[in-house]
Amino acid sequence: MKKSKKIYTPSKKKVLITLAVLAMVSGLLFALKSKNVINVYSKNSSTAEDDEAKTTSNAATAQADFTDGVDREPGNSLGEEEGSGEIADNNGTIDSSTDTSNPVVSSTGEIKLFSPKKDISISSGHTVSGTSTLFSVSYRLIDNVSGIIASGNLNVVNGKFSGKVNFTTNGTEGRLDIFGTRVDGTEFSNIEIPLRFK
Repeated sequence: MKKSKKIYTPSKKKVLITLAVLAMVSGLLFALKSKNVINVYSKNSSTAEDDEAKTTSNAATAQADFTDGVDREPGNSLGEEEGSGEIADNNGTIDSSTDTSNPVVSSTGEIKLFSPKKDISISSGHTVSGTSTLFSVSYRLIDNVSGIIASGNLNVVNGKFSGKVNFTTNGTEGRLDIFGTRVDGTEFSNIEIPLRFK
């Protein structure tokens, strides 16, 4: 007597469960694709949205009065239309001819700036000077073409800070910010001095 082979046929219940699982997986993939969470077509393709930086911050930028400037590579590299600069630290040496009357004082009183005065024209070689109760002060030099052209810190020595400005810019006006910086990077005790560039 010959044995007959039994062909497996799934029950209707198993077929319906399998179809339901496939439908749920397809729906999930479609939802993830439509939200740009996954890309089911290609491993390497990306959308323009993926390439843009996103922020959730509502805080105003420190450069509210100036343009964003041009796209720049990190490192403040010098380009044809772009400015660059630095303030070379003099470790608190303030020239005796510096006018120390009527300093600009930060809201907390922790920083007093003697030079430069508001709305003056400066050129390379101009001295930044003042006094502070902090260990160091931070600075940011901004022009109306490139944006930030210099930033860094000046040491406070015996309560005084100073430095010599060196810059190149096609901008005609800008701003010098002097401020304290906390360990977490937040700024405080800010002074903003509008300037013109020679």
